[in-house]
Amino acid sequence: MILIDTKNIEGWPVDVFVGMVEITSSSDASFLSPNESLIYNELNHPNRKNEFLTGRKLFRDMVEEIGWNYSKINTLKDELGKPSGLIDEKSVHLSFTHSNNWMLCALSKKRNVGIDIEHKNRKYNPSIINRLANDDEIDIMPVLKLWTVKEAALKMKGIGIRMDLKSLKLVSNKNRNQVHFSDDSMCDFCTFEKQNHYITLAYK
Repeated sequence: MILIDTKNIEGWPVDVFVGMVEITSSSDASFLSPNESLIYNELNHPNRKNEFLTGRKLFRDMVEEIGWNYSKINTLKDELGKPSGLIDEKSVHLSFTHSNNWMLCALSKKRNVGIDIEHKNRKYNPSIINRLANDDEIDIMPVLKLWTVKEAALKMKGIGIRMDLKSLKLVSNKNRNQVHFSDDSMCDFCTFEKQNHYITLAYK
């Protein structure tokens, strides 16, 4: 497990942790909580099972490496699918994302978080630009990095990609990068690269 060193990532909030690990094949689900086991057993595709187990194991490993003491740990999802963590019945903010090979988890006791990852060389249809970027965003950053910014922001808000991506607008003010939503709310974001991937954290 890699607890990523974020000290040199511009804009990274000190009270947010992120871990990254390779997705592995495993059938050991003994560490899952009862409600996690129910979700896991309903998954049919082997890849989805591996992703679920890897993510929940990563969350637990992060809690231990950070040094948070606990006797019981759990993850939940709200009605729209946004995850959260429970450490001895105390709620913590949580977000998962994965590429083909890597699973990431963002974790914070205080900040609402969303995280997204995309491989830098992923093939995409150029038409995606028309539903992703506003005119003043096209030249700000590579398309796939922009995708991670908006997807991370939507994950933080807990609404996935059910919102029009062009309704989200990137705003830079001094050294602060933000995403503004159509309801006039906003969040901060920071991006970095690792293992040939773009990774974005959105937080509030």
